[in-house]
Amino acid sequence: TKPADPTKPGYTFNSWQPDGDAPALPSTFPEKNAEYTAQWTANTYKVQFQGNGEDSGSMSDQTFTYGQSQQLSANGFTKTGYTFAGWATSPTGNKVYDNQQSVSNLTPNANATVVLYAVWEIDKYTVTYFVAFVDGDVGGTLTAKVDDSPIQSGNEVEHGKEVTFTAVPNAGWKVAEWKKDDVAVNGTNGTYTMSVTAGTTVTVKFYQSEIDDTAPTAWSTLLKVVRNAPANATIEINGEINATSDSGNNGEIVINKNLTIKGKKTDGSDTLNAITLSRIFKVETGNTLTLENITLTGGKASGTE
Repeated sequence: TKPADPTKPGYTFNSWQPDGDAPALPSTFPEKNAEYTAQWTANTYKVQFQGNGEDSGSMSDQTFTYGQSQQLSANGFTKTGYTFAGWATSPTGNKVYDNQQSVSNLTPNANATVVLYAVWEIDKYTVTYFVAFVDGDVGGTLTAKVDDSPIQSGNEVEHGKEVTFTAVPNAGWKVAEWKKDDVAVNGTNGTYTMSVTAGTTVTVKFYQSEIDDTAPTAWSTLLKVVRNAPANATIEINGEINATSDSGNNGEIVINKNLTIKGKKTDGSDTLNAITLSRIFKVETGNTLTLENITLTGGKASGTE
């Protein structure tokens, strides 16, 4: 009697092929010596690609033949904030195949479907931060945290994570401005939180908000402070600030933004004295200078000469 059809992984049995002068194999063997060779057809199967959390893209199924190597189709999916790493054989599995890797014999079963799942690696970005110098001074410190853990400037942060920056001014200083990639943000607040979606540089600048009369060049310091203060800032004067004939320690104070200059004490004893070397203030058109609890003296009636 003819034997049962044989099996072979990855192939389908077709028939017995007579060798030499052997007759075609009927339901029983012929009454003579004969040799027959099994005939096989390689199975075909499909590979289906799943984006596994993708934002966009699609991919068609791909047909494979058992016993033949073939490249996987190029990945057609995208996911914001992630980089495609390859393909896994389960939704939560590790990468098994690279993009466009040549593969073969993924299943021996005819007409089966092998499902591959995209593996995504979260993007990381460099976050840089620093305190901007103001006439050679920094005026405070800047720190950063992610998930309540400190990070250093230049560290990498995962896509979508929030970074909280804290600016701590020195005594007598305040926050002047924040910038993210050279664009002003966050006003003059003490903290700033941002979500990371790209490489980013954050800077904070402080300004001196209080001047006392202990330094011999306090008038020069006042000129710098007014120049560097943000609009609508308040500058406090503590004591008597006197101009002198020393180079750079005299001259009119140009106001090109809205500012408040006030005495630290409420009795008006805090003083600005130009010692007749110049007028004290020149307020540019369209700007407002508010003075509180302060005495002005020694100013010229007009001009700097």
